[in-house]
Amino acid sequence: MKRVLILLTLTVFSYVHAQVGINTEDPNSNTLLHISEFNETDPQSGIQKKGILIPRLSKEEIGNFTSEANGGTGLGEADNGLMIYNEDDGCFSFWNGKDKNWKSVCGGELGKSEITVDCNNIKVVGSYVKDKELTSSNYLSVKVNVTTPGEYTISAITNNGYNFFTTGIFLTAGEYTVQVPGQGTPIETTESPEDDIVTITVNGVKLTCQPVVHVTELSTAGTYTMSCGTATVNGIYKVGVALNENNTIILPVNVATQGSYTITSNEVDGISFSSSGTLNVGNGQTITLNGHGIPTTTYPKTITLTSNSQGGVVTSCTVIVRIVIPAKKVLHVGPGIDNSDGASAYNGASRNMMDAKINFGQNEDGVISKVKTEGFTTHESAFTLDALKTELAKKPDIVILGGINNNDNFMNSDDAIVKQTIDTLAGYLFKKGVVILFCEETGFAAKLMQKLFLDPTITSVGINEGGAMYQLSNIINDDVILEGPFGDIRGKYWGEHNSRTAVLNNLPMIGITAYSKETSINRQADHSRISMFKHNTLNLFFVGDGGFIINNRESGTIDGNTVYPFATDLSTKQPAIKSYGIEGSNEYPYAAGSVTVVNSILFGNVLAWALERAEHYGINTQ
Repeated sequence: MKRVLILLTLTVFSYVHAQVGINTEDPNSNTLLHISEFNETDPQSGIQKKGILIPRLSKEEIGNFTSEANGGTGLGEADNGLMIYNEDDGCFSFWNGKDKNWKSVCGGELGKSEITVDCNNIKVVGSYVKDKELTSSNYLSVKVNVTTPGEYTISAITNNGYNFFTTGIFLTAGEYTVQVPGQGTPIETTESPEDDIVTITVNGVKLTCQPVVHVTELSTAGTYTMSCGTATVNGIYKVGVALNENNTIILPVNVATQGSYTITSNEVDGISFSSSGTLNVGNGQTITLNGHGIPTTTYPKTITLTSNSQGGVVTSCTVIVRIVIPAKKVLHVGPGIDNSDGASAYNGASRNMMDAKINFGQNEDGVISKVKTEGFTTHESAFTLDALKTELAKKPDIVILGGINNNDNFMNSDDAIVKQTIDTLAGYLFKKGVVILFCEETGFAAKLMQKLFLDPTITSVGINEGGAMYQLSNIINDDVILEGPFGDIRGKYWGEHNSRTAVLNNLPMIGITAYSKETSINRQADHSRISMFKHNTLNLFFVGDGGFIINNRESGTIDGNTVYPFATDLSTKQPAIKSYGIEGSNEYPYAAGSVTVVNSILFGNVLAWALERAEHYGINTQ
């Protein structure tokens, strides 16, 4: 009663002096209301100082209070500064008459967001190792559905020396994936599932996820080495397609001391790989690295793997991940009709090798493809001026010309048709078309090279005979044709089919990569003229043998030491070596059929080169 009388007295006093003081006889001169703390301790609570409560309303009540349509008073500029406590946001709000809305004193105008969390899509990212401080790679990935935009706070607590926390604002409703960074250092390794449970709180509400979210804390790193050279890349990799559980790298490791492992990679064009766990001592073990991300280009990815291995061993190595190249249009050109000999790979064993998924495919149906591609769409054309003009105008990605030999007499003259034919083919090359040319017709070979290199001194002659064998260079390293996906063929031999070989003289050596010269292992010859080369600027590969890939069987090997050096495996249609060659002279005493040739392996590597050139530097990439 005494306090009520004091309050009434102060209230009346306030009308006179325009100030109110509660529990003070000397209110601050700058205030209209000054509430001071009690001087005595409250007998019930034992607390000497207490606070003040203002009206507490839910969001629904605030809406009804604000809107005249719902029975409220309707607020305007005269109500500027009106304050309430928003129970749903857990914060004070005041009315802004100018903006005609409520402002939260906690910051921002949206208040607390309303969200639901998908417990099945909470992922623990990164590796967690005892006594190793967390980095930016350690975080929780939390998928949420925002029904009301606003501020959010997500935290996660462990009992092992580290936690997770983030806060922010959702500006619009919708689904989001939030990264909640970790901080701290694990102090113990995981001994049982109960030791690593993560308690997650979202906007002040603890989640009750089943199964619970947990982290595995690893022991101190062991000592181990990685064998990237024998790693296996699994799965299909396509531009714009997210990696999944099938996109893995199987990595062999040798373990010297037991402990944990953490292997991560750099991110290359949108994709990366990682794995962590524990290893026991021993060799011959494998680790499965899981892929992440979405490829952004079809360029091969050099993935650098880095390990946490101790003991001074090498802790990084590289693995090549190849992205599937979209299907390419191939024009097969032969003298007249190719028939069934496969001289331009339109049919025969060479075509079947191209179509075999184990050679050129997507790693589908359990088949690990040598070259990752959606394959080829093919069309055949006769080797005539009109046909060539018509087909090259359609801009095929790759042109394979085969069987060009001395029987094509129209190429021996200087008439206008020959010149236009060469101009047409050169024009396609200058526009970045890809050409694989198997040609032993010396007149055509010389005139085409004169046009391409702008050098009238280039000449060509025919040498040797069927069964001649030419050694490939063994001094060129990291070459896409000599060390391609189908094998390392440096220093090995290719065989001439049936007839002579066209060799070129006066080619500019700085403009080409020469793979073989005139010298056959069973015949003495000039060492300067070139029988096989790749142009270093244009997309051209040349062999001076029109029948280099001829084999009119669907697969397998045709007997003979002077014909059909191109061979494939009967069951798999993969490239195969063949025993080949004529008997050598006294100076070169080789027995007939005593040397193996690699025509089909080389053709596989050339096709792989052609696909890469067509995809990245070809006529349809401009």
